[in-house]
Amino acid sequence: MQSVQKRLSDYGEVDRCAVLDIQWMGSEAIVHASVPDGRSAIRHVATPDALNSTVIALLALPDAPLALAAAAATAREAQDPAASGARSTTGASTGTAVAAARTHSTHSPDDRDEPTTNIPIPALDMTADEVEDTGNAGRRSTSKPSHPEIGAWTTAARVAGSDVFMGGLGAGAFGHVATNGWLLGGSLRAERLHNLNDHRDGAITEQSVVMFGPTVGRRLTNGSVWVDVLVPLQVTFESSTVQPDASKPQTIDGTSYTDFRVGAMVRASWELAKSFRLFGSLDADVSPARLVNPPEVKTDATGTPVEQRPPRFSLGLSVGVFWGAF
Repeated sequence: MQSVQKRLSDYGEVDRCAVLDIQWMGSEAIVHASVPDGRSAIRHVATPDALNSTVIALLALPDAPLALAAAAATAREAQDPAASGARSTTGASTGTAVAAARTHSTHSPDDRDEPTTNIPIPALDMTADEVEDTGNAGRRSTSKPSHPEIGAWTTAARVAGSDVFMGGLGAGAFGHVATNGWLLGGSLRAERLHNLNDHRDGAITEQSVVMFGPTVGRRLTNGSVWVDVLVPLQVTFESSTVQPDASKPQTIDGTSYTDFRVGAMVRASWELAKSFRLFGSLDADVSPARLVNPPEVKTDATGTPVEQRPPRFSLGLSVGVFWGAF
């Protein structure tokens, strides 16, 4: 950003009434320029040199048309190195013309009464699919400040319980919309858990769990690493088998439960391909109802336990892949 500010300060011939907004999505910068009359333009840039040239191209005033064209061409070349060779024969003459345009300019931004009417944003030397022209419905922008993402994961480990524990594996999927750093969507998870350390009468030997519901979260980016902090709200369906007598291997169907869970998840992702990212996540969920009012241990007529309480919480570690229209 300091480099961009220095270029603008050195250049001088820029419009002071344009509004410039730069947002970072991973290693890519999204540059949005707008003027009071309603026109706007959006650029995606991937390198610092391209960011400098793109900002100059968006904000340069028409009194230096050759400088504007050169800045736009530089922005294209920074994103498409293959194009630079085709333009190399004109580079020297363009650079000379730019210098001349700057040297002979007789106007300053303070001398203009209505600078915003002269900003040539819709006429920038860019292809039509790169420009978002709010006054022309025939053009579409490739910018996606809001975009969908879908993913799937496998549960590498899951531990659930309260006073005793169960462990198992599972899988899940999610879908959401990412908009201005917020994530809004839903998720689904299915797992099978097994008894780990309960040797009492009525122990739950196996439990099948299906959970689904909305999620809301926030995305933080640090270069190529994205960290998503999510809060899932999940309706849970549980079915189980129990062992009424710990001394006998016989099992029977246990009670089926419907529950509501509140969860938290931290998910870190890395770029795998252009539109795909690999992620790992750590999550936890808890049943508010079972914390406040734990289910009773089920007993027979003699008071002997025949089914222990279901788990109140779980912790999980997962790995997966997601796709996004970035």
